[in-house]
Amino acid sequence: MRDRQAQPNCLIGCIGVIAVGVLCGLISALTDGGDGRSRDLSTAPVEQGLASLQEGQWAPANGPTATHFRYYLDSLERKTGTPHQRTADIVVTMQEQLAASGVHESLAECIEHLDQCIPPQGSGGVSLEETAAAYVTMRTTPVH
Repeated sequence: MRDRQAQPNCLIGCIGVIAVGVLCGLISALTDGGDGRSRDLSTAPVEQGLASLQEGQWAPANGPTATHFRYYLDSLERKTGTPHQRTADIVVTMQEQLAASGVHESLAECIEHLDQCIPPQGSGGVSLEETAAAYVTMRTTPVH
C-alpha cells in the first residue's frame, strides 16, 4: 500500500523538477546571447534593455537598435530633464496602455512619437509623464 501512495508524490516531485528546469531554460534564453555568456539586463545600459525588449532577445549595447533608443533617450532628457531609466519606464508603460486599448506600437515607435510631441529644448516646463498620458489618451480615444 505504501508504494502506491508514494507513486503520486513521486510524480508530483518529478513534474516539479521538470517545471523548474523549463523555467531555468526560459530565464537562460532571455539572459544568454547564445554564446554561453551570462547576460543581466538589470546591469545593462537602459538603451540596451529597451533594445533587448524590442528585439525579443539580447541586443548588443552598441547595436543599431540600442543606438536608436540612446538617441531618443538623450533627446528626451535634454528636452524634459527626465533621466533615461524614468523615460524607459514611461515608454514601456505607454506601450502597455496602448496595447491594452488595441493600439499596437513598438517601443521604438512609442519613444519616437513621444519625442515628436515635445517641442525642442528651451520651451520649458514640459512634463514627460503628462505628454505620454496625453498621447495615450489621444491614440485610444475613438473619433466620433
